[in-house]
Amino acid sequence: MALPRLTKRHFTLTSSDNACFLGEVIRSTVGTAALTIHARTDTPIMSDVAAPRLLSTLNNLRGEVSLAVPLHFLEIVAIALPAMPDAAVGKALPYHLAKAVNRPLSDFIYDWQIVERHRDRLQVTVYLFPAARFHTLRNEFARKHLEIKHLEADVFAAFALLGRENRLRPETATLCALIWKNSISLAVYEQGLLTLVRTVSANQPQSPPHRTLSRQSPESAAEPPVTNAPHHPEAGEEDSLLAGFAILSAPGGAVRTSAATADDTPADTSWADYLQHIGLEIMRTRDYYASVVKGGAIKRAVVGGAEAFWQELQRWGRTSLELELEPLTTLPETADCPPMLQALAIGTGTRG
Repeated sequence: MALPRLTKRHFTLTSSDNACFLGEVIRSTVGTAALTIHARTDTPIMSDVAAPRLLSTLNNLRGEVSLAVPLHFLEIVAIALPAMPDAAVGKALPYHLAKAVNRPLSDFIYDWQIVERHRDRLQVTVYLFPAARFHTLRNEFARKHLEIKHLEADVFAAFALLGRENRLRPETATLCALIWKNSISLAVYEQGLLTLVRTVSANQPQSPPHRTLSRQSPESAAEPPVTNAPHHPEAGEEDSLLAGFAILSAPGGAVRTSAATADDTPADTSWADYLQHIGLEIMRTRDYYASVVKGGAIKRAVVGGAEAFWQELQRWGRTSLELELEPLTTLPETADCPPMLQALAIGTGTRG
């Protein structure tokens, strides 16, 4: 007698700055995977009470969990290593990484990606997450027979979704901007790699967007201030561009990416200023990628988290960025989970 085949269940844990969601992804060979939200709590996953609250009413959900978090929940370090075989990077990295972080390396779990290969060196980007928080989460989920198998930053999950939906074009670089309540995650994908990743502070205004945006004319909301316009650096100007780009030098040949820029939006910013800030950060990322990273021309940008002010932002993109902004997802707003977090859950939940 043939025994029934047991299907492994795939769960996702996604978090914003003020809530987290436990969902289940039903994978399929064609089309978009289906997502069911099993639990949510109005506390970010970095809080000690988030996981107990999330899991308190759940039973019989055995399976594997993928975790996707906003980029600013992680620390990002770029390190130049001497040229070596890829297999040797894992052994050489701890020595160089220990000199680039301010705490013992044992305080983190981390993963890395080789983003540039040169004749005499490798450029590696390292993503670090607090080890204590991860082990606590893993132990709490294990008590419910849920095994955390995968942890990644939001931009990786977003590009996983775009890849699944065949929306990545191999012939051109793609920029992705994910808009959170107090930050923006930005990344550039080219030839199978996230070759540039950064996070910046950007505080959303407290008032509803359409109440204030409707008072602004499209022309006045679209024009950036000339004094903040990015430019291609001349010889000797790269240091100042790096300072404005939220990249700080660190010991050991490393570059550390901070979570803020010098021109962070104040808490009481207007919506017109906030949209301008988003646009300028997209512009900065595009110009830096072309001028300093020497990457391909960015002709498209995908944006998540802007559903409440999408038309205004898209208009800003056309008039001031000369970019056609595309939505990360067209999933509808639900009471269970915001569209961007649904998209990230599907992206991270369909890996492997």
